[in-house]
Amino acid sequence: MTRPDPVIIILAACQPLGLAAANAFASQGARVIAIDDNPTALATLAATNPEAIEALAIEDLQRQLVPMLQNAWGSSHLDMVINLSPLANPRDISGQMHMLSAILRTTVRGLVTARGALVSVVVRPKDRLALVGQGMQAAVQSASAGLGVELAKNQVRVHCVAVPKEDSLLALETLLFLASEAGRRVHSTALDLGGQAG
Repeated sequence: MTRPDPVIIILAACQPLGLAAANAFASQGARVIAIDDNPTALATLAATNPEAIEALAIEDLQRQLVPMLQNAWGSSHLDMVINLSPLANPRDISGQMHMLSAILRTTVRGLVTARGALVSVVVRPKDRLALVGQGMQAAVQSASAGLGVELAKNQVRVHCVAVPKEDSLLALETLLFLASEAGRRVHSTALDLGGQAG
């Protein structure tokens, strides 16, 4: 049996990594649902490949995501949810925990159907004393690890990818790999790209 075309949701899609990921996945034949609070940037993104990229503007992701997607998504096939919200709001730790909860409530059945993955991308601060940034990375990694353990029984993978603030595009190849057949064999994990020495 052949797999249906991949379906990818990208949250906070107007981040540079989101724009690159949407176009890369679309060029590989995926259906991309790009969600952001910037309707102008979303329209520009969707215009690059209108057959494959669907733009959904949501004014307040944290408050409006659940009502919008909960009934619309259901158990429809969903290969990957890419959460770029930690890149867009790197100082709101509590908000990011609420966002992960909202993502799970709205997409878990689709991820289970496709044996898909939830991937959060977070900034790794250069300064080890940047406590809020360090706290954000630790919180998202810890939450992802806990979700990964819980969802493993349903063959859903949960990854956290840390990138330097100035080079979030380092994560693009990792996202493409994690969505590939080979990447589907990678268990839930935390990855630190462009890591700094000791």
